[in-house]
Amino acid sequence: MELIYSWEYHLYYELADPLCQTCIMDVCCMEEINQARFSVAINAVAAIMMGWASVVLTAMSRTLVAGVAGIIVMVIVGFITQKAVKNADRKWWLSNGVVVFLLVWLVSWTTFKNLGA
Repeated sequence: MELIYSWEYHLYYELADPLCQTCIMDVCCMEEINQARFSVAINAVAAIMMGWASVVLTAMSRTLVAGVAGIIVMVIVGFITQKAVKNADRKWWLSNGVVVFLLVWLVSWTTFKNLGA
């Protein structure tokens, strides 16, 4: 049996749990990947909405309120995804929630501000 190397195989192998590396497409590995995708999607959508709300608050000279509101929304969305995933610890939340939310929020805030939304 010849093994064909592809980037998809390598991606799944690198993302797989060390206990699941004997079978790359194992159910536990795919469940973890799907949970991470769900968390990233929810945090990205919430961050885009918060970016637009931050532009509105900034237009009213409430930049500090926009920043504090963004942090509060990030924590609330973090609790929601933690309840939905039921497998999230602090490290998982930092990588799949906080980093995604902060980056998308700041990029969307800047984009909406420059577009004059």
